Amino acid sequence: MNKFGVQYLNEALEKELGEKVCISDLRAENKEIRKTLKKFQQGYTKRNLEEIDFFMKKIFIDSHETSILGTGTGELALGIDEVRNLIEDDWKYWGDINIDCENANISRFEDVAWVSTKGSVKYIFEDTLERYDNYLSFIKDKVHDDTLTPKQKVTYINWVLALTYHQRLQGKREYLWPLGLSGVLLRDKDRWKFKHIKFSIPRANFPGERFENSKQYTDSYNEQNNKANEYKYNQITPQIKELLKSFQVDILGIEDITKEMIEKYFVKSKIPYIIGPENQWYYGIDQINEFFNKSDKFNVNLDIEHSIASTSGEITWQENIKMGPYHITM
Repeated sequence: MNKFGVQYLNEALEKELGEKVCISDLRAENKEIRKTLKKFQQGYTKRNLEEIDFFMKKIFIDSHETSILGTGTGELALGIDEVRNLIEDDWKYWGDINIDCENANISRFEDVAWVSTKGSVKYIFEDTLERYDNYLSFIKDKVHDDTLTPKQKVTYINWVLALTYHQRLQGKREYLWPLGLSGVLLRDKDRWKFKHIKFSIPRANFPGERFENSKQYTDSYNEQNNKANEYKYNQITPQIKELLKSFQVDILGIEDITKEMIEKYFVKSKIPYIIGPENQWYYGIDQINEFFNKSDKFNVNLDIEHSIASTSGEITWQENIKMGPYHITM
């Protein structure tokens, strides 16, 4: 998952990961869920491809409905086989992942659990002759790409030149991407295993104009939407679709949202919370109400037609593939 987001390595984010107050209780069941999260971290740390099948068996529910939504267009893995392939690619090509397992927020209902936490992805780029040769090849390919407009070509070239400008005297560069991880786990006999995982990289300053509208990106976007629509598992029910449409109109489509309107969609008996697009967490009805009343800073749209879902007992989990520039989980 190497598509979006750049942030220089800094102490502030690392300090935040270490100082985040733990809000989850320490009951035995939550400890078992946390163990699964730690085993997930261990797998991504070791990256031992010879152990990937053992890793999958211990960490994931073996089901056609098991899924992962990654950080970039096209990174939608539906079914256990695609999930395995995505994880294999992550272990081969993605950066170093650090997940805050100890302070993960955990919610449970019977044999279903939802977990969310923060983390980071670190990349180390070596400034080598081979890398610069690749830059030159990339520029030449874009110049001769007839599917790109002149503006798109110039934008790609400027992007590569900016990467070249960032070279360091010591011959390498370190970048740290803030990472969000959330997931749904089911109790499988005496173990908690993931049925869904979503990786997200916050983008606080989303650009007013994007150039990923070339044929390559458009085809990838359409392919992902068609894949979600055609997959016979993971489909949202008519009731969930109507709920989302109502939520779009009542909450996302107006100003001056009242607490009563928030309470229509969020349970009061347990502490509901929202993770915003800048990875800010909002707990309880009051903070959620504050979040939505300030949401005019960005454009929030539910892409209801391109969604995946899963149900276990009385719990339904739903994920929008796209929400403006953001993802949404409910």
